[in-house]
Amino acid sequence: MKGRSAIVVVAVVLLTAATGCIGGGNADVGADIAPNPEPVETDATGEEVLASALGATEGVGAYSVESETRMDLASLFGVSVEMETSGEFDGGNGVAYTQTQGDAGVEFLGLSGGERFETDVYQTTDTRYTRKSNGSVTGDWNVTETDGALPLGLGNLRRTVKDADATLEGVESINGTEAYVLSLDLPASAVGEEFSHTMETYGPENFGEDDEGGNASEGDVNESETYLWVDRGTDRPVRFAYVMSLDFAGDGENEAGGSVEFMGDRRYSYQGVEIQTPEGVDG
Repeated sequence: MKGRSAIVVVAVVLLTAATGCIGGGNADVGADIAPNPEPVETDATGEEVLASALGATEGVGAYSVESETRMDLASLFGVSVEMETSGEFDGGNGVAYTQTQGDAGVEFLGLSGGERFETDVYQTTDTRYTRKSNGSVTGDWNVTETDGALPLGLGNLRRTVKDADATLEGVESINGTEAYVLSLDLPASAVGEEFSHTMETYGPENFGEDDEGGNASEGDVNESETYLWVDRGTDRPVRFAYVMSLDFAGDGENEAGGSVEFMGDRRYSYQGVEIQTPEGVDG
């Protein structure tokens, strides 16, 4: 699938840009997203709960997101990225502001190096302002015109899961909220695009922007889990999480072979927000 190639490319780009040719390995993000649901008596099907959840996201005014994203690429070299993002979204005014803190590291033969990074993203109805900084340098605001959904927002979630086959697994408490647990059967391309857009938007500077490694082999998915938790009272999503692992083969002196695993875990809360325009942004 095209989405699988995109994932491999995004991961391999960072690695090949720093190291060049590499060989096999086993990746592990060290995260378990599997739910522990209890049985539930209901006539609703998974497809019906999913449809209600998607409908409930339309017209939502204010909400916030807490997100964790991880990637681990294993080969002769190893690359890992971990980041946490907090965001506030004001649908009524078409404004969102997210702040990310993360770590990116490279390891080879017991030697390792890494860098702390921060990403701020402020988006209006037609413009996105992005500032990426590392541990020593604060970046400038990069301005792009866009009307696309900001990753981690409900618009992005709708796009990702809209064509999923959903199975109702039971109920589970999420931050004190009783929620239906849906397991989602999604194509690798849908999960891959969600991860890629998140990493490209909030990840380290230049992540995914170099064309090196662009011809990496598609690879085979070894494991894939995707879940959606839906508030029983409001039908709104309260958590969305996935993990996927795959192998890919190198072909040529500048391409990589090995394995990659990535995950995302998003938690949504619905409350009033007050978004201030960040310093340095004209708006």
